[in-house]
Amino acid sequence: MPSALDNWSPSNKAACFRRFAQELKEQTKQVFLKDKHHSEMFFFVTDDGQAGVMLAPPKIDRDEMVAKLKQKIRQNNVYGVVHIVETWTYFRSGAKDHTMTQIMAGEIKVSELRPQDRDEALVVTMESREGAHFMWITPILRDADKVTLGETMNFDDRIDGRFAGFFSDE
Repeated sequence: MPSALDNWSPSNKAACFRRFAQELKEQTKQVFLKDKHHSEMFFFVTDDGQAGVMLAPPKIDRDEMVAKLKQKIRQNNVYGVVHIVETWTYFRSGAKDHTMTQIMAGEIKVSELRPQDRDEALVVTMESREGAHFMWITPILRDADKVTLGETMNFDDRIDGRFAGFFSDE
């Protein structure tokens, strides 16, 4: 399958990287529907359009993993990162949703919510050295043995959290 990286243009890295992230998002959905799960992984693209992939190491402290990712980004002249993860999520139930307020304030983790109050999602985020960022969230719908995907939601707001700000020095 052809990739946006096949036609990488150093003068238009932002558009090429965005197309690559969009391709990965679509491939991620196909893999998930086939396998019924998806491993957490990171794709790295360098300034010259070369790609690499890293599976998230099992049983590693998440803060330690972020530190290692940032180190890898600096050492390898990475232009952009695409993060793919199957995760728990919470969909706001209204404008004054107290649960969402608690989640955003860090008072409670989505994983700590009751099973009936959380949902599964396939999340793909992209971030570039130039500050581009985007997130796609696709709800995972399970009904007994049947697994489908809901409609993908697009977010171009700045992404916060542990797995954002890969290009910052913090």
